[in-house]
Amino acid sequence: MHQVWRKRQGIPWNPEQPKGFASNAAHICTVGVIDNIPPAHPEALTEAFGWRAEPKLVRAIAGTQSDGPEKSVLRAKALASSLEMMTGAAHLTQLLAAGIVPALNKCCYPDEEPDPKLRSSAVGVIGRLARDGASRSAMLENDTLKALNHAATDEAPEVRGACLLVVAELARHHECMVPLVTEGMVKLLLDRCVSAPDGGPPTPTFQAMAVTALARVCQREEGLKEAIAQGGVLITVNMLEHEARDVRLNSAFCVASLTLEQDEKAVALKAGVMRKCAVMLHEQDAEMQTAAAAMLMSMCNGTRFPNGENACKPEAVKQGIVKALIPLIDPGIELLRAGQLNEATSALTVYVVKAMAALADAPEGRKQLKCCLDCLQILADSGEPFVMKHAQIAIERITWTP
Repeated sequence: MHQVWRKRQGIPWNPEQPKGFASNAAHICTVGVIDNIPPAHPEALTEAFGWRAEPKLVRAIAGTQSDGPEKSVLRAKALASSLEMMTGAAHLTQLLAAGIVPALNKCCYPDEEPDPKLRSSAVGVIGRLARDGASRSAMLENDTLKALNHAATDEAPEVRGACLLVVAELARHHECMVPLVTEGMVKLLLDRCVSAPDGGPPTPTFQAMAVTALARVCQREEGLKEAIAQGGVLITVNMLEHEARDVRLNSAFCVASLTLEQDEKAVALKAGVMRKCAVMLHEQDAEMQTAAAAMLMSMCNGTRFPNGENACKPEAVKQGIVKALIPLIDPGIELLRAGQLNEATSALTVYVVKAMAALADAPEGRKQLKCCLDCLQILADSGEPFVMKHAQIAIERITWTP
């Protein structure tokens, strides 16, 4: 501890040597005891975080450790130290017990912490806590979502970006979904997709963060309903032609989730989703093709509008989607021949085959798909259950005659 104290205070220290009483006495006089220690620099941490460090860290984060000019410096160092300590379960438990969550909430407000870098750091520590179940419970109990809602409209871009990352992490967990919806986070994410807090255009980076979080929100029923109610279908379809790859990719997954019902399919169809889907299928990007195939499968599955019209499938055929789908069977067959077709690698193949099965309900779609029956048969005999099932369904629909 002597070494830690002196290091923190910038005082030189050398360990005692086992050379007898006289040598040690001289050592203590020259090194161990120093007169008139100069005052610590404001940027130097004047308290050593050792035994029972967690309460000290929390006090420094909350700003109650000191009201002097070193308050911000102590907070910055305490945030960094607490983040390091969270790698250990015991330290994390003690930090929670010491009240780190309300202390971090306090740092999200400019009135309490005027430095945007420290506000961003505090939100980043909240993001680390969001990965732990007990921490999430503490966050919900201490109104962390309210603090995050405020941070999402912060004037500093780095604070808003850190907040969107936290929301994306919270959206992974079912217990957080209802609170996220109640606190208005779904609407906030949709707003960030189309505008900045000042009303101006959003930057692609923030759009990508917002739509990534929205894609996770749409995986849960509560978030899905709220996104639909807030006009999420039209917003995400309009972003399918965005210049940023991540925005297009996650927008497609959002559309796939949002268009399960007929009313939402009609909105997407009117907004030109099929033309945009065809463009995405032609991109030489396996992830993008997977997202586009998932979106196409959702749009064409069971589509029949209230007036009896089956509009999605003819529109898909008209936009050349069938011809774009056919080459996408080949990657699945290559994986099969290499012995690598399994649940983890078959997403693109499954979505493509399911989309083909849906498009086979359209007469022109059946006609165009007949050329790939041999390939579908290979997949139907693949031994991978999910692929086999949907390949067989596609074959039956393509070979069906009225």
